Order: sequence, then structure tokens, then C-alpha cells
Amino acid sequence: MTNAQLHTEFLDALEKAYPALERLVRALVWKESRRRFGQVLHSQDLVQDIIAETVAAAFEQYPTLRHKEAFLSYCFTIATRTHRKMVAQSERLQTASNLAFATESVGDVWERLEQKGACHDHGTDYQSERAADTAALYEAFDTLPAEQREALIMFEILGFSMKEIAEVQNRSTISVKVSVSRGRKLLAKRLGAA
Repeated sequence: MTNAQLHTEFLDALEKAYPALERLVRALVWKESRRRFGQVLHSQDLVQDIIAETVAAAFEQYPTLRHKEAFLSYCFTIATRTHRKMVAQSERLQTASNLAFATESVGDVWERLEQKGACHDHGTDYQSERAADTAALYEAFDTLPAEQREALIMFEILGFSMKEIAEVQNRSTISVKVSVSRGRKLLAKRLGAA
């Protein structure tokens, strides 16, 4: 089968599957907006993004699809996974922005948590020892360059992948890896562990 024939076959299959695919994606977005926000948010952009990613992935893998009659089911699987990936990424980004580590020092965040009563009472000895360790850690963290500190926190604490951090910071994955590695070494050195 030539590329032109394969392309035409894919477009025919997509034309038949598109209405059902769009309904599925709208339902996924509707359900997620109800879960996260308690109300229905109509996000046409999100629906179109998920459909575009789904179509691109389906087109890329279409030649390897054994049962062409299962194309709609295949698209549903891709759309569901794409939606889950986007939701997870959105939640991690929301967590990162809520923590505001990029603009605040770690010590400022800790003080805010203490003021809100988020710290537990474990006795005076434990508290003073923990306070000293915590202060040393925050001081060491605050000496890191902001971009390095942000990358280290996103990777080690928030669980972002190197690729996701690179997208957020608009850098290459290699430079993020180097930044995280250097940040770890600097922290260890400043805390006397190296």
C-alpha cells in the first residue's frame, strides 16, 4: 500500500470515527471539570488539544494497526490516555504554582506553614533539633540559583520528569539534568554531606 493510499484510508476511517471521538472527549472533559471544580466548564480548547494529540498519535501508528475496523476503539484508548496525561500534568503544575517555590524562599514557605499551624508538636528537644536541621536545609536551598532550586524542587519533591521540567523552564532536558545534579551536589556540600 502506498503512502497516498494509506493516508486516504486513514482520513476515511477518521471521518467515520470523528463524531464519536469528539463526544467521548467532551464527556471526559465534562466529567473532569465536575470532579475538580464542582461545575461544568466548557473548554473547547482542551477538547481540541486532546483530539489533535489523539489524531496525531493514531496517524503515526495507523500503519501498524492490525484490525482497521477497531480504529474507533483505538482512538478512544489514545484519547483517554491523552486526557489522563493532561490532567495529571495540570494537577502537578497547579501544585507547583500553589507552592510558589520559584519566587519565595523555602524559609518563607516554612514560616507561612508554621503560622497556619501546619507543623506538628513533637516536644521541645525534637523541635529544636528539627528547627536547626530545617533552618540549615532552607539556608542551603536559598543559596541555590532560582532556576536550579526550582528544577530540584520540581524533580525531587513534586515528581516532575526531566522533560516536563524542561518544558516549564523552557530549557533543554540536558540542561535540566545538569542543573538538578549540580543542585544536589551543592546542597550536599553546604550541608556537610560531601
